[in-house]
Amino acid sequence: MPVDGSDYEPRLEVAPDGSPNREASFIDHSGDPPRPGFLGRVDFAPGDGFSEPALVRFPDGELLCALRTGSHKPLYAIRSLDDGRTWSRASLLSPRYINPICGIKPQLVLLGNGILALGTGRPDCTVHFSADRGRSWFLSETLFSGTALRWDGIFSGSHANVSMIAADEQTLLFAHDATRPDPSADHPWLQRAGHGLIVLRRISVRPSA
Repeated sequence: MPVDGSDYEPRLEVAPDGSPNREASFIDHSGDPPRPGFLGRVDFAPGDGFSEPALVRFPDGELLCALRTGSHKPLYAIRSLDDGRTWSRASLLSPRYINPICGIKPQLVLLGNGILALGTGRPDCTVHFSADRGRSWFLSETLFSGTALRWDGIFSGSHANVSMIAADEQTLLFAHDATRPDPSADHPWLQRAGHGLIVLRRISVRPSA
């Protein structure tokens, strides 16, 4: 959907077998209600369909949207150079190395120093950094590994749901859920899996000289 509310051709994408995607994403705008008669379009996605979109706008107006396709499945990206009137074909949001970036609940944050950060969860809680608007990623870090309930000395597991915001021009606050076993609990599940916790991490990112 155009972010400025202007009209363009409505299109609904379906799977190759003719069935609709199980999940879809749309972009709306704040302000006056958009005129009726259009439906946002992205190309057919493998897995569950496109969902949990994350959107960022760059200083010159370019829009980048990261999209989930399912748990443990690759993230895709679409771009617009005209305020959302038209969008590029969806493509893998991949690092410049080997494997595509996989996960759920993508989070995009453009820091004041120009670095784009991507946070995502499941199978791991990860953060990735780009200096070219997400076309390549110069650093990818795993902040919490795996979702299986296992004791690692501190935590026993995570659903790998993440959230991320900018604290200042070069600092991110990255949060994810985790559990800590409680051997003193009455219930066997709490003894093994523990109580739910929120883990907050502070990450400083500086462009290379």
